[in-house]
Amino acid sequence: MRLKVIPRNATLAWSPAHHLPVIATGTVAGAMDASFSNTTDLELFSLALENKGVEHQEVSSPAAKVSSNARFNQLAWGYVGGDRQYGVIAGAMENGELDFWDPEAILAGKGADECLVLRNTTHAGPVRAVDFNPVQVNLLASAAGNGEV
Repeated sequence: MRLKVIPRNATLAWSPAHHLPVIATGTVAGAMDASFSNTTDLELFSLALENKGVEHQEVSSPAAKVSSNARFNQLAWGYVGGDRQYGVIAGAMENGELDFWDPEAILAGKGADECLVLRNTTHAGPVRAVDFNPVQVNLLASAAGNGEV
């Protein structure tokens, strides 16, 4: 049964469990939408799952969004703690960068420069995967081509 539909060609990550259900979507690398758009956005969608009256409801407008300089291969949302009550969103980027975004700043409508916490450029090629350690939440692994981890 579908509860909500987000019409995007995107990779996604769920917000941490103790927050209201929010999904982060990043414009996916290697795909083209019906409008041939070349946008590179990181969008946050509030799902409002408490509204059970409407099934298969389309969520067409994000709660907030920020533009990126590249498309996303994968997203991971994790590490809640300290001064990051909403955690950090990590993006595995097609241009070889590993970007870390502040979802609280994105939801506050701040600009891309304020929302981007860190940009790591140590990978030689496109970053294909990223994930937070579920046990030790301050650890993150990323992987790129040629066996880079």
